[in-house]
Amino acid sequence: MFTLTREEGEKRWQNIRRVMAKRKLDCLIIWGSSTSFRNVGASVKYLSNATTEGYLVFPLEGEPTLYTFQAGHEPTTWVNDCRSGFPTYGAAISERLKELHLER
Repeated sequence: MFTLTREEGEKRWQNIRRVMAKRKLDCLIIWGSSTSFRNVGASVKYLSNATTEGYLVFPLEGEPTLYTFQAGHEPTTWVNDCRSGFPTYGAAISERLKELHLER
């Protein structure tokens, strides 16, 4: 499997955060699936290099968090904070937003 470098990840994060700042977005919550239609998970993979199904909480500032079915770090991901969100992703993401002081 082809994996991208951490440097590529940093470049993508900087580009996305530049646009987020311009549009006054504090955080993105991105969903991706590992279905047979590979492009369905493209948004999560683009910012995490992960090939798993789940959600990515991508704040304007600070470390992103990847929520998947099981806790644990996927070897190819650029995200250091990998957590299980199953079965209540909404509650897990809500708690992370509170941790980041992004309740609004």
